[in-house]
Amino acid sequence: YRVQVALVRAMGPAAFRNRNTGVEWIEGDWCQLGDFVRIPMYGGDRVAVPTPEGGDNEVIFIMINDLDIMAIVNGDPLTVKSVI
Repeated sequence: YRVQVALVRAMGPAAFRNRNTGVEWIEGDWCQLGDFVRIPMYGGDRVAVPTPEGGDNEVIFIMINDLDIMAIVNGDPLTVKSVI
């Protein structure tokens, strides 16, 4: 699979709930705010938000369905310098 790592910044009220009844999933929440998760490389809706500095600086937010989360990443992936 082509995947990427993302930081969970927010979750909507329907996350990890049955879409028809609103009942929580038996498994519960798969992740929490602040977790790093693996998601599809080309999945979700992307929104680019300009930074206060302006110019070409922007932050990209990706909205992903809870069903598309593949795994929780243990540790801090930002410390990885290279992969061999």
